[in-house]
Amino acid sequence: MVLCANFNPYNLEDPGTCELTLGYLPLIVVRWQGSWRVYRNYCPHLGIGLNFVPDEFLDHEKNYLMCANHGALFEIDQGTCIAGPCVGQKLIAIPCEVSNGQLWVKLEQ
Repeated sequence: MVLCANFNPYNLEDPGTCELTLGYLPLIVVRWQGSWRVYRNYCPHLGIGLNFVPDEFLDHEKNYLMCANHGALFEIDQGTCIAGPCVGQKLIAIPCEVSNGQLWVKLEQ
């Protein structure tokens, strides 16, 4: 597991999102319904980041993650696209845990 240094996951609103970069890997951190999820910031349709504005990934109602490039909507809990050109495809989930106020992620070797 890799520590996301200088990041307190409890500072995120619920629901809320932010972006982090670990080395070369751009990530989306999501706090939703009292838990955290981490996804790679990568649209399965276009192969680019989901956001234009830093830390903004949620739709206006804060029910879905949204690709700012073409409006695709992704379920927050599973990362599955439910609307847009990539319906059925998923964001790449990164296993994570919060321990002692710190976010840890498990990166592939």
